[in-house]
Amino acid sequence: MYKVIILIFAICFTLATLSTADVTPKNVQSAFQKKFPSAKNVTWRNENANEFEAEFTLNGKKVTVNFSDDGTWIGTETEISVEKLPAAVQTSFEKMHGKQKNLRAAIIENASATIIFELEFKNGEKNEEVFFSENGKMIEQKKKLNEEDEEEEEVEEEEDEEEEGND
Repeated sequence: MYKVIILIFAICFTLATLSTADVTPKNVQSAFQKKFPSAKNVTWRNENANEFEAEFTLNGKKVTVNFSDDGTWIGTETEISVEKLPAAVQTSFEKMHGKQKNLRAAIIENASATIIFELEFKNGEKNEEVFFSENGKMIEQKKKLNEEDEEEEEVEEEEDEEEEGND
């Protein structure tokens, strides 16, 4: 019985992997290729019904880019070193949270030419994200789920969607 259960899980995992491999529309992939022609080892993910996200490394930096389902570029998040943050952003962050170890920074560009700086850090058991404008004004702060909580939430969302489909 145990072997049958393992086999069923393996088959389901394989089918799920295969079914998500080519879900990114051709027009989205084409728009991505035009914007990032030198990107290699791209991993695609369906963010929601109308949005696709690609992750890749470019010039040694982790990059995440989002496109709408019609191929319109939404935005790009590029990992940067904390030292590359504008002085106003660094000062504002340190006033709010002090010096932080393991601080992760990124620059976010969007279609409206707005530039936002994201700083992610660990606060106790939870990760937090803080978003700043170029002049150091805080835009948003939010607690981020840890990986286990995120996986649990995704499973709950999938179960909710299945229940809605059965109604």
